[in-house]
Amino acid sequence: MTYRQIRIYTPDCQDSWAESVLGNVISPLVTRFRPDWFWITRYKDEHTATTVDFADSDGSNPPDWLRPEDGQKVTFRSIRFRCEIQAEDRSIFETSLLNEITTNKYWTSGWLDYDDSELSSDRFVGEDRSAMRRDERFLLTKDYLHCVSRLVLHSLIQAPSTSKVREYRFESNDHVMNPTGSTFFSYHHFFCNPTDVVVPVWVGPTSVNSTFTLVQLKEPLTTVRAFPLHY
Repeated sequence: MTYRQIRIYTPDCQDSWAESVLGNVISPLVTRFRPDWFWITRYKDEHTATTVDFADSDGSNPPDWLRPEDGQKVTFRSIRFRCEIQAEDRSIFETSLLNEITTNKYWTSGWLDYDDSELSSDRFVGEDRSAMRRDERFLLTKDYLHCVSRLVLHSLIQAPSTSKVREYRFESNDHVMNPTGSTFFSYHHFFCNPTDVVVPVWVGPTSVNSTFTLVQLKEPLTTVRAFPLHY
């Protein structure tokens, strides 16, 4: 087994940019090759010429739309895909995914190894951090992230488009228990309900930390306020 990762950047600035990357590249390849495990995350970061950061990918030779000029701000939108693939399938899987990225006019710097020890790092294990407990938590974390990522792909719907580029969105849901119209509202509920996790909500004029949800107000604030939200 080999753990690998890749970050895919898109010039798409539509609200459903992430869903379209997933629908055009990740979903068809996952369906075809069925990797043993995968984990999907999305990122949206604003950069200037002096703050460009390609994070876990090599930023050499990016396209013009990822090259902010002096005084210009550019929003980087990307999907990070980590996976576990059988050694005999790795070459064709990675090559096929790179071809799909090129075909859809996205950009990546290429594949890198992924350190799966992150899944049992201190971020995911508290208090008793013995080797045995880390091993147990590794499997639980791995299963959880894989399940969420599979649900994400399973919920994709191809949206009508006036361009040649296929666009995707998440399914809508009119059930009364999903007041936001998203099926994920119920999944979110059944994570927050048994865990009683506190969700910090930052209230301010600009984003403070991408880790937290920002509530944007029309009137600018001179200070940032936060309160815990029990769901």
